[in-house]
Amino acid sequence: MHIRMRFLRSIFLVFSLLTALYGFSQSATFTSSPAANNNVLSLCAGSQVLFTNTSAGVSSINWNFQGGNPASSNTLGPHIVTFANPGTYTVSLSVNSGPATTLQVVIQASNPSPNLNILLD
Repeated sequence: MHIRMRFLRSIFLVFSLLTALYGFSQSATFTSSPAANNNVLSLCAGSQVLFTNTSAGVSSINWNFQGGNPASSNTLGPHIVTFANPGTYTVSLSVNSGPATTLQVVIQASNPSPNLNILLD
């Protein structure tokens, strides 16, 4: 049994070393609701978006929600993010220290509701 455990530990250490040296890493994947079109999500100011991690085998995670509230997270989620101000932002997710997957979020200025005043004489 001890030989088997040593062998498994050795394989793990070699894999960890190769990952550190050669950058073998896992790709991050996520979805948004509403769904992005060609990796771009266009919304009005004040909109909320649900981001869900769909990566498999995640041991560490890092979300960045540029322009959003919350601005970042290191938990799996899902996360509801509010984008209050107009602009173009990037949402990114990286898992297990791998390369980040990004989504462009375009927040358009929302039209204020018109005020209607009725005066009765």
